[in-house]
Amino acid sequence: SDKINPSNGIVQAFSDGPITSELMTENIFLNMIYSAKDYIYIKTPYLILGNKLQSALAVAAKSGIDVRIILPGVPDKKIVNETSKSYYEKLISKGVKIYEYTPGFMHEKIIIVDDKYAVNGTANMDFRSLCISFECGLWFYKSKIIETMKIDFEHLFEDSSLVTLKEIENTPKYKKIFRAMLRLFSPLM
Repeated sequence: SDKINPSNGIVQAFSDGPITSELMTENIFLNMIYSAKDYIYIKTPYLILGNKLQSALAVAAKSGIDVRIILPGVPDKKIVNETSKSYYEKLISKGVKIYEYTPGFMHEKIIIVDDKYAVNGTANMDFRSLCISFECGLWFYKSKIIETMKIDFEHLFEDSSLVTLKEIENTPKYKKIFRAMLRLFSPLM
């Protein structure tokens, strides 16, 4: 039927790119993070965050919100993966839980907040997607599909390993230096 059923929530398509006057995708992510009261679950193949997103996730976790990010356990791009790992220590020390999907690579880009909001789209959590590339997505509000997304996350958490600060502390010094140097080039990734 062509009738809108408010009980099924709202789905809004959006697009973003370097020719728009504002950073639509980043603003949507930030608004969702700032509105969280219970949890924030994120799936992304790459995690190269700007200061705003990094700070928002840290503040949410320090406020007692369950912030979890799943990244691939097997990368498709080793340099980008090492750059992503350079963000782990700071986020984990603030209370963000980072998981690596051990069975392999995953390329999904989804964020859900409090069973209320979700975004599924093409934008990675990286500078390139948020500032340079043309991206699109769907924003969901109180849609029944969010429940299905959450169930998928719960299964992925079971198939993933939680990264700990102890693991990061045991990372060889040369690798830490390499990751820090990669951060200098992160806007290009």
